[in-house]
Formats: sequence, C-alpha cells, structure tokens
Amino acid sequence: LVAYLLATFISSPIKRITDATKKVASGFLHTQVGIKRNDEIGTLANAFNTMTEDLRRTTVSKDYFDNIIKSMNDTLIVVGPDTRIKSVNRATCELLEYQEEELIGTDINLIIPQEETFFKDARVQRLMEESAVVNREIDYVSRSGKRIPMLLSASVLRNKEETVEGAVCIAKDVTERKQAEEALRESEKELHFLSSQLLTAQERERRRLSIELHDELGQSLMVLKLKLRSIREELGTDHDRLKKECDDVIGYVNGVTENVRRLSRDLSPSILEDLGLSAAIRWLVEAFTKHSQIECSLDITEMEHAFSDEEQIIIYRVIQECLTNIAKHAQASHVSVAIRKNKDHVLFSVEDNGRGFDVREAFSQDPRKKGLGLAAMVERARMLGGSLDLSSHERSGTRITFAVPLHDGELQ
Repeated sequence: LVAYLLATFISSPIKRITDATKKVASGFLHTQVGIKRNDEIGTLANAFNTMTEDLRRTTVSKDYFDNIIKSMNDTLIVVGPDTRIKSVNRATCELLEYQEEELIGTDINLIIPQEETFFKDARVQRLMEESAVVNREIDYVSRSGKRIPMLLSASVLRNKEETVEGAVCIAKDVTERKQAEEALRESEKELHFLSSQLLTAQERERRRLSIELHDELGQSLMVLKLKLRSIREELGTDHDRLKKECDDVIGYVNGVTENVRRLSRDLSPSILEDLGLSAAIRWLVEAFTKHSQIECSLDITEMEHAFSDEEQIIIYRVIQECLTNIAKHAQASHVSVAIRKNKDHVLFSVEDNGRGFDVREAFSQDPRKKGLGLAAMVERARMLGGSLDLSSHERSGTRITFAVPLHDGELQ
C-alpha cells in the first residue's frame, strides 16, 4: 500500500505535466500546470510554466511580425546562400503572378535576369562581404515575362555563430516613377527642340533685319548724305553758316551710318561668311574693347573648317553674349578670351575680373526677372553637343567655359 501511494504521489504530477506538454504541442500556449511543491516535481512544474510563458510571448511576437510582413506593399524575398528562395511575402506573389509554393525552393534567377542579378559568381560573395546592398535599380521578371523595374535593398542574414544563412531582399516597384521620368525626358526633348527652333528662327530674323539695315537704311542714309553734299556745294560764299550746318548734319549722318553698320554686323556678322570664325571672334573682341573701354586679351587656336556654318554662328553668339553681359553687369577692368583644342574637342573660355555674382541665386530667380542670357547660352552649348560651365563668386570675377566636340577629332 505504501509503495502504491508513493508511486501515485510521483506519477500523477508527471502525468499532468505530460498532458500539458501535449496541449502546448497542439497550440494551446496558455497551458499551465498547478503543482505547488518544494521538491524536484515542483521545480519541473515551475520550469514548464516559465517555458510556456516565454513560448507564448515569443510566438505572439513572431505572429505580429508575420502580419506586418504579409501586409507589406513592398516585395520581400529571403534567399539562401545557394541563391534559392526560402521565403516570400504576399506582395511578391501578387506582383510576379506566382503562388508561394511555386517560388519556394527555386533559384532567385527565375525572377531576376541573369545579366542583372548580383546573386551569382563573385557578386554574391561581394554581397556577403559587404553585408548590404542599398537602393539598387534592377528588373524583376513576372511569370508572363513582363520586366518590372524595382528599387532593391538587400542585407545578409547571419546566425549566432556569424555564419551566413542567406539574404533578405526588400524591393519597391518603381514602374510609375520610371514612367514619370520617361515622360519628363520626353518633355525635356520637346522643350529642347522648341528652344533650338526658336534660336534658329531668331537667327534667321536677325539675318533678315541685318540685310534690311544694310541695304535699305544704309542706302537711304548714303543718298541723304549725297544730297546734303550737293546742297552744300550749291550754296554761295555768303552762306557759311548754312555750309557749317550741312557739315554738322553730314557728320551726324556718318555717325548714324556707322551705328547702322555695327548693328547690322551684330545682328548677322557677315565676317563669319567672308573670313571665318577665328577672324570673326578677333573682330568681336576688338569691337568689345573699343566700345566698352575694357582691356581684353585673346589667345586663340585657328579653327578654319573645324565647324559647320551653323555651328560657327552658335559659337559666335555664345561668346558675344558673354562679352555683352560683362559690359553690362561685370564692372570688370580686364577680360581674357581663350580658345584651345583639347583632345577631341575645342574648349572656349571667357573670364573677367569683375564683381561676380551668386550663380545658384541667379539660376533660381524668376525667369521673368533674370532674362534669357544664361539660359540661351546653355541651350546653344547643348545644340552644339557640348556643355557649358559657369563659375563665379562675389568680388572674385566670373569664368564661363564651354566645350564643343569635333566631328573628326582634329582641326583641319
């Protein structure tokens, strides 16, 4: 009887703990055993209760994060060291048109094109060494073969022993952003086309006005001057005052005629057609020095036959605009113009020692206030297939450079 009671005293709590263990295994994580004893059985019961409590908290936390992952709009893929997919979330399956079981165990290259994926060869090793990839643009490929632009970040997964167990990849579908960027690029192309057409039309109109000034107004002024001379010669010796007035008017007509010629040359420099770009720039610098009273030095490489007639006009206009801006705003005492060949392009530079300005502020101004000078120079440089760089600091002068590529890589 004593042996029976002793066996019951020991086996009954063991059975209760065993039954509780089966409940926990079935998912009833709130199971507890109510054994209050100060012996080994009581210690075992307390350990069991503590274990189930920890297990319940851990499982709730895991469910919480599982729910977050399931509700993510971005795709999440866990990849093993063998580049096979270990886990995916709902967003991944919906985006790529696969069921979860179809992706689990397959190679990541199923959805990432071989030419783009970093999960291959030395790239996967580099990923493991760097431990992270941030905002890399790649494409996913859906079941139907559609390429989907993604912005991907990946981080290495390691266990407690720091052994690599794989990588977790989170990617965002950027199709709408790419479409917006493409629309913006198309808009920029249209704006560039319209601006180039505007500048071309402006050049034609300048040429038309130049011809009218030179041929019509110039000839009219010449006729007026000849008539004044004829009138002067017909005056008798007792009309000295009238002769002097005629001389004054003839001098004034000469001044107007010279201004008309200068305006005509500014509108459409015939010297470009007659003598070429180098001579036209020399004349431009000389005229600038004469009219602005600003010392100007010129270091020029001969460029005959290096550019087409249209390109020469554009280059001339950029330099002309630079000098015009200096005369109006720079308050400079010296300007240097340098033109040099550099490998496969010609580099043009215009630099002054004037008061300078804040470049960022100038470009951020309201277009209605800042005018079109700088914008026109940038656009003309773009029309040439080159680039324009402007550097300036207050009280430290301004430097404008632009490079124009050579079609054959060398000057003729």
